[in-house]
Amino acid sequence: MKTINGYELEADLTADNSGFSKWGFARKNGKTYFIKEFLSPVYPVYAELLTEEVVERKKKLCSQYEEKMKKLYTTVNNCSDGNLVRIDQFFRYGSKYYITTEKIESVDRELVYSQPLSVKIRLCRVLLHTVLELHRQGIVHSDIKEDNILYKRLDSGAITAKLIDFDSCFREDAPPSDVEEIHGDMWYMAPEVFRIIAEEKGKPDSAMDVFALGLVFHQILTGKQVGFDVDKYSYPFEALLNGDTLQCDSSVPEKLRPMLTGMLQKDPEKRIRLEDAWLFFEKKQEKTKTQRSVSAGDFRKDAEKESEQDMKSERENLPEGDNRPDGAARPSKLIFGRGIRPEDRKDTFDQFFQKTGDL
Repeated sequence: MKTINGYELEADLTADNSGFSKWGFARKNGKTYFIKEFLSPVYPVYAELLTEEVVERKKKLCSQYEEKMKKLYTTVNNCSDGNLVRIDQFFRYGSKYYITTEKIESVDRELVYSQPLSVKIRLCRVLLHTVLELHRQGIVHSDIKEDNILYKRLDSGAITAKLIDFDSCFREDAPPSDVEEIHGDMWYMAPEVFRIIAEEKGKPDSAMDVFALGLVFHQILTGKQVGFDVDKYSYPFEALLNGDTLQCDSSVPEKLRPMLTGMLQKDPEKRIRLEDAWLFFEKKQEKTKTQRSVSAGDFRKDAEKESEQDMKSERENLPEGDNRPDGAARPSKLIFGRGIRPEDRKDTFDQFFQKTGDL
């Protein structure tokens, strides 16, 4: 079987459900790793077949890519306290770039949906903490979806959640300058991101993660996708841009409904911040004997302290890695971003404009 930089592949790499890359599993030094091959950029290995100008341009592009991704992956790894899956290696082999992470044996999401409500709330809390750590470092994930979350059973028997796939991340102070560099799943697309892509103006920011995470939370808590008129619209953002609303399932806990409503606001300026969403997961604070009220600052400090204790407990004997969920993943109806020809992308958005009119 083929070997890549010392990693012996278990099978040929596949492009299943991966967008702009190939992935698989490989063995090295007695351990199994997830390995991903990026389809671009391509380093000019066979330079003799190209003009000197083209070779230099490609090398410069690859050098910029390497520098960008090394900084990004370093920041992601530094953010991780166990629930952001760390990158083990990022390297070039031949003309292609690769990343490897330790493999995680994940449980099926249907098992997660069948868990008691207290377990599902804890998983949402873990994910919120995880994304919040990225945002605090100025990183936008930009591709949050159920397929990018792995659920792992710990040695204790408890289930925890891990966020994967940071290849579409960007720094909030340096967002993509080209709409083709904005990647993701149309189902989880925030309304403002559609406008940015369709109108080719404006810049995405961390609010897009909040919207996508709200959709994920609804799926975890209810086992269902958020409600809207599916006879008229294909995606949540489409319903919102037409002035309709998204409906939470009746099984969503009453205390979390305001949080979900805040996360799924059409206007990113009105969308709740993750710091404030965090407070919805905490137990109701009781006043002391002196009836001292608890300030928001005290509330947040206590919440973060409790979360750190929970995370420390869950991190024991917890390997990091990357894998795809067991069972069939929901196929994306449409993937947007690099790889779609401009004329095809225009046709796609023209379809939405026929329904939405002047946005």
